[in-house]
Amino acid sequence: MNQLVKDSALSIVRKLLAIGAGYIVASGVLDNATAEAAIAAIMTLVSIGWGIVDKTNRPAAEGK
Repeated sequence: MNQLVKDSALSIVRKLLAIGAGYIVASGVLDNATAEAAIAAIMTLVSIGWGIVDKTNRPAAEGK
């Protein structure tokens, strides 16, 4: 997968998580520090999942 597409998609996910976290913090469900930690954890999991999917979908010659 193109690196630009990957970076753009992860950036969009990060922004959507920040918007959702802002809403949750504003409603009083979480505090700011907990929301930031949750975003970091989710982004880590998304990045790992994306990497696994990206590597398993490559043709054998391209993955080396």
